[in-house]
Amino acid sequence: MARSRRSPLSRSFFTSWSGRRSSSQARRRSATARRSRSCRFEQLEPKLAMAAVSGQQSTADAPASEQEFVFAPPLLPKIEVSHFGQDISFTSRQMFQDWANDYIQFITNSGASVAYINVGDYKTDNKHAYDYLRPELGDNGVPWIVTDFLDKLPQDVQAGTIAYLDVANPWHLYDTPPNRNFPGNTFTTDGRPTSPAMNNMYQSFLLVNQINAAVLKHTPADGGPRKFITHYEADGEGAGAFETDTYYGFGGAPANATDPYNPATPNQTAPGANWTWDVTNQSASGWPVAGYGYTKWLWNHFMPGATDVPQDGFAVPLPAPAGGDVPGVVFTDAAAVIDATWSSATGSRMPYQFGIIKYAQTSWLKYSPGPMRAYTESYWFGENHYGPGPGSAIAPDATAMINY
Repeated sequence: MARSRRSPLSRSFFTSWSGRRSSSQARRRSATARRSRSCRFEQLEPKLAMAAVSGQQSTADAPASEQEFVFAPPLLPKIEVSHFGQDISFTSRQMFQDWANDYIQFITNSGASVAYINVGDYKTDNKHAYDYLRPELGDNGVPWIVTDFLDKLPQDVQAGTIAYLDVANPWHLYDTPPNRNFPGNTFTTDGRPTSPAMNNMYQSFLLVNQINAAVLKHTPADGGPRKFITHYEADGEGAGAFETDTYYGFGGAPANATDPYNPATPNQTAPGANWTWDVTNQSASGWPVAGYGYTKWLWNHFMPGATDVPQDGFAVPLPAPAGGDVPGVVFTDAAAVIDATWSSATGSRMPYQFGIIKYAQTSWLKYSPGPMRAYTESYWFGENHYGPGPGSAIAPDATAMINY
């Protein structure tokens, strides 16, 4: 099936018109040209959206001759669409294809830049809600999410996943008996059999890694570029147990929540050599609780561009570039813990493309360098807030309030 194309509306651009002009038209053109010698051609939907927000007069309904010079404002809104909260039983592939086509059409017409799709534990799912994640149902082990969703997204739309991670309902996608995930599991882990069982957050990132691994070995039917999942979002109601502000990786939380960030305190990129895990009693020694700093470690070891993947028996390296189309969205552990990565002129400055959606959220954490995405469930404007953290070039390190 051919890749989904943009509708006529979403292909609409403000274009220049050449032809005979009246003298009054020429004068208007001359006045416009004097104001600016540069012209940017913008897609119609963002332009109209900004006009609606700012009260700017749109020229979409004007004659073609009046649409020659349309200057974009400095900022245009970016739309990210999440598929979440829909309880749909996909009892057939055709049903999923029909739903995916509708979703993609909505994304296309909305001018969205990122499209999220819900992921979950398909092994314990008995309602067919996640059949599109099952490799065994797809062609040659490639799940429907790849062939019928990712392959069909417009080229300029990026893909993300959103997950519900309530620790009361443990995922069992990648359990390695007798080391099975269990209710309330918030221990950090590197996925090894001698480490704590893989918690829900770990398993969700491993699932994304496996989907991207399927993309890696797959060639789209239309021969177009492969589409990898490069964004991650979790719902705050389910992921609340993973919102502790911790140092990077396995550094854990400070002794006191009021302690200032201490650059001399190691952001721990690997578990301690003497840490232990008793699988029989599900008790740990040394292993700290998972939090935001740990989620950054998961991102850097599972997402596209990662080569140093955990030795859990499942994770697949996703080196960038591979075939020229694997995006690199991760940071090495060494770079992740250096403030300069996030603040210097030579640093990336790109935030982690993950976040937990809440009623109020921050981008900067107090105890781990690097900003993340601040997904906010806003019923009114003003719920987002900003507090600089380690690596900020704008202001010195300060307390960043989260989880309220």
